[in-house]
Amino acid sequence: MTAPNFTGPVAVAGHDIGSMVAFAWAAAHPEDISHPILLDSLLPGLGLEEAMNVAEGGMWHFGFFMSPHVPEMLFDGHELEFFTATFTATSNPGTFGDHDLAGYAQAYTGRERLRGGFEHYRTLLDDGRENRAPLAERKLPMPVLAARSFAEWEIMNIVLWVIAALLAAAFLFSGLFKLALSHEKYIAAQDWAAGAPRWAPHAIGMLEVLGAIGVVLPAMVDIAPPLVPIAATGLALVMIGAVTMHLRRKEIPALAPSGVLLILAATVAWGRFGPYAF
Repeated sequence: MTAPNFTGPVAVAGHDIGSMVAFAWAAAHPEDISHPILLDSLLPGLGLEEAMNVAEGGMWHFGFFMSPHVPEMLFDGHELEFFTATFTATSNPGTFGDHDLAGYAQAYTGRERLRGGFEHYRTLLDDGRENRAPLAERKLPMPVLAARSFAEWEIMNIVLWVIAALLAAAFLFSGLFKLALSHEKYIAAQDWAAGAPRWAPHAIGMLEVLGAIGVVLPAMVDIAPPLVPIAATGLALVMIGAVTMHLRRKEIPALAPSGVLLILAATVAWGRFGPYAF
C-alpha cells in the first residue's frame, strides 16, 4: 500500500492462492481494503481444511505437498513431468502450451526452488488459525464478492441430474399406465401386448416404476446412491427390449422415443458408475 503511494482503502482481487492472500489481508487489516474479490479459492480456516481431508474424499495433494522434504526429493529432476501432469489434468486442453510448461519447470528447477513452492502448503494450517482469530472477534466490515467457476464434474453432475429427472418422469408415467390398465384395455391401447403373456405389461410397468424411483430417490435422500446407476442400467435393458420388439414388428416411428430413452438411461449408468459417481 505504501510503496505505490496508494491512499486506500482499495479494492483487492485475488484468484486461487491470491484470494487466500486477499482474504487474510482484509481480515488482519480491514482499514486497507474496501472490497475484497475472491475468485476460485478455498480459504484457510473457512473450509479448506475439510476440502483437503482425504478421509472424507478431499484433495490429496495438499497433505502430500505439506510433507517435509519428500515432495522436493521426488520431483527434483522431474519438474517438467510434474508441471505437465498436474497443470494439464486440472485445465482445459490447450490452456498451457509446451513453452508455458517449460517456463514453470525452469522457475522451480532444483530442490530449493521446489521447497519454496511447497512451503506455502506447509503454512496453510497456521494460516487457517490466523484467519479465524480476528473473525472470532468481529466480522469483516466490508462487502465481499466471492465467485467460482463450475468444474467439469459439477457441470456433468447437473446434466446427469436433469437426465435422471427426465427418465424418472417418463418411466413413472409409462409404468403407472401399464399397471393401471387391465390386460384387455392395455391391448386396445398398445397392440404389441396381444402377443405377449398376460403378466408382461404389468411386470414391465413395475420395472419401469422401480427404475424411475431408483434413478433419483437414493441420491436425493443420500441413502445407497450407488443404486442410481443400477436402476439406470435396468431401464436401459428395458429399452433394449423395446427397441428389439419395435424392430421385429417394423414399427420404425416408435424406435425414436425408445432409442432416446435408451441413450439417456445408458448415459446416466455410464456417468454414475464411472467418472461422475456419487
